[in-house]
Amino acid sequence: MKNAKKYMYIFIAYILLIVVLYAVDANRYAQKTYYEQKEMTTNFGAITKEINVIEEFQCKEDISSIDLVFGTYNKKNTNNVIVQVKEDLSSNETLVSKTFNMKNIKDNVPYRVDISLENIKDKKLYLIITTDTMDEGNTITLWHGKKKSKDSKLFINSDEIDGELKFSLNKKQKKGIRW
Repeated sequence: MKNAKKYMYIFIAYILLIVVLYAVDANRYAQKTYYEQKEMTTNFGAITKEINVIEEFQCKEDISSIDLVFGTYNKKNTNNVIVQVKEDLSSNETLVSKTFNMKNIKDNVPYRVDISLENIKDKKLYLIITTDTMDEGNTITLWHGKKKSKDSKLFINSDEIDGELKFSLNKKQKKGIRW
């Protein structure tokens, strides 16, 4: 009988521990993809500092991160990638600018760029990707598909091309118990 009571208390303590740990986790956020261009048929070739890949898109939600698929030519490149988001291409004002080293990029695997853009629903934005190198042998490329959504345009520098950049937009979503 004493053992049954002891096990009952242990069981209750275990359940309480699970509830507490789950509640603590409730204040954390997960990334949820709300837009993804899945087609990946063509790459742009070597992207140097003289080449800007620009995706114009209509934003449907706040953005917490962007996933981009880079090609590395199966090399460990050592220069930097520059990712910017702007509301107006002719302005010097940038909403977000991130620079990161190419050595962290894996070939043809989505690379997450954490950003935080809020209150941008229904705005037209420009995603601009370039590098800081002129060395075509030490740089990356990006993938795009031939399909195009009605709310997007793809450019190399200022020249519009058919298709859409291989990318996805993510938003924060609270996870765990919602009290």
